[in-house]
Amino acid sequence: MGWKKCPQCDLNYINDDQEMCDVCANKIGLDSRGYEKPVVKHKGRNIFMVFQGKEYSRELKGGYISAPYKDAGGNSPSHWAMLENVKPGDIIFHGLSQCISAISIATTNYFTSKIQDGITEVRQVNCKPYIINKTIATSKYLDEILLTCSNYKYQPFDKNGNGRQGYLFDLNDELAGVFARALAQKNPDLVNKVPEIIDILEN
Repeated sequence: MGWKKCPQCDLNYINDDQEMCDVCANKIGLDSRGYEKPVVKHKGRNIFMVFQGKEYSRELKGGYISAPYKDAGGNSPSHWAMLENVKPGDIIFHGLSQCISAISIATTNYFTSKIQDGITEVRQVNCKPYIINKTIATSKYLDEILLTCSNYKYQPFDKNGNGRQGYLFDLNDELAGVFARALAQKNPDLVNKVPEIIDILEN
């Protein structure tokens, strides 16, 4: 793979397959390859929810989340591009079998790697995971899900309160607070292990 100068600013160097540098892309709401980048807004840290499916154990053990740049049709779904919004210190809830089973704290911004198969370039964010001893079932918070998720874009639950098909989603502050309080109540040591969630307990 070669390098070229960003055609927008003519300052930063980018990979051959990139349309523009991250600086220019952020200015116009796109990701570095020219796809629309989802916008998230939070009072403090960004908060996300990830559905890893069969990759859950592998990614949790490896301490990262990852998603391709584009699908077979050449598109970049928002739930993959969402990784470009993650910053160090952000909070990620892990959904597995309709429960919240872990919380991770991001330790890097996204970067390009080939971690999935050693060939395909993907977006990757490293994070520090904490496995939840006593999980919570998201279905128990259907009222809160329906009340909050309809007010925001890119949420992990649809209008019926079911988990969306996809990978990484924005999680609104209010619902994140509901989940955090429920988890802390069932796991009294959680705040000591993941002090970052103190920021969202009052949401």
